[in-house]
Amino acid sequence: MARMSARERKLARTLADPVLWGQAYLRNRDGGQRTYWRHQVEDLLCLEKNIIHLDGRDVGKSVCISTDALHFAFTNRGAQGLIGAPHQGHLDTLIEEIEFQLDNNPDLMSSIALTKYGKPKIHRKPYFRLEFTNGAILYFRPAGAYGDSFRSLHVDRVWVDEGAWLTERAWKALRQCLKSGGKLRIYSTPNGLRDTTYYRLTGSSQFKVFRWPSWLNPIWSKEREAELLEFYGGRDSAGWQHEVAGEHGKPPTVRSMSSISISAAWMWLSTRKPLSPETNCGAAPPRRNPMTAWRCCST
Repeated sequence: MARMSARERKLARTLADPVLWGQAYLRNRDGGQRTYWRHQVEDLLCLEKNIIHLDGRDVGKSVCISTDALHFAFTNRGAQGLIGAPHQGHLDTLIEEIEFQLDNNPDLMSSIALTKYGKPKIHRKPYFRLEFTNGAILYFRPAGAYGDSFRSLHVDRVWVDEGAWLTERAWKALRQCLKSGGKLRIYSTPNGLRDTTYYRLTGSSQFKVFRWPSWLNPIWSKEREAELLEFYGGRDSAGWQHEVAGEHGKPPTVRSMSSISISAAWMWLSTRKPLSPETNCGAAPPRRNPMTAWRCCST
């Protein structure tokens, strides 16, 4: 077998390394060469089968997911990957980043397969999907309440964004999508809920755990810290612990749910057992609405 030239060896190293590949093929939003922060490099180079994150906001999760997913599809012939998230809104940020990269690199765009009419195989309905010339496919699916959109897939790798907000039914559907030996990477800002798959996996010995507080961002400053401390109400507040420090922190209460989100309230209440007629002043709670199942009559 002929020896590889220096150029071929460099190309082989680039293709094998997601960080080098990203620096060669991807771009920052200002048009410059893609650069990665130290903690992002550690994540992208991690070879563990299962990875889970406890992250604050603005630490570069979307950059890691989009880089790893594109590198996976670009370098693995015939492979299939799933990018999942609780809702379509979570996926839109990742889709926008990936489309930006395709639009700004002709070599990357040329890796997208074409239809018989010469158009790129970028499917948008009912769900976003990319098909590559090497046969690889990336699926983007919102979980919704039950994870039904996951059930038809069997993929080699799964990336989950905002995993703390997936419902338990969605987790059950998602796990069976991953083929035996496949890799699972979960990213999320914690929400304080304890009775969830996400919380349990952050303590599992089968997962490599990353914790990225917001101050890992190189542009973090004392001014930014002061603003967020004022906004969330101090370091002991659930908002600071979850959104900034990347900690499980305090579990939310029913009273504080309005400050988190309606969907979080539904998720939290759905994990609790309904009140019995005896403890609910003799009135059985409504079956279809967990929000009202916790009300007690005033008599």
